[in-house]
Amino acid sequence: MLVPTRMPHGRDFSFDVYMNGKLPVAQCAPALQTIHLQADRIFAGAITERLHEAMEPVLLD
Repeated sequence: MLVPTRMPHGRDFSFDVYMNGKLPVAQCAPALQTIHLQADRIFAGAITERLHEAMEPVLLD
């Protein structure tokens, strides 16, 4: 579940990413990957292309 939060001046961006309930140990890694991908998409949509380039992203394998 994603819970976005906007600060009053509109420049800070914060959100909590979590899953409800318990997961069997064997499902933890895939669940974390799903959460990571969702968070990545939200973050990428929240920043400008200029900021993205300024952070000098490196593609991870």
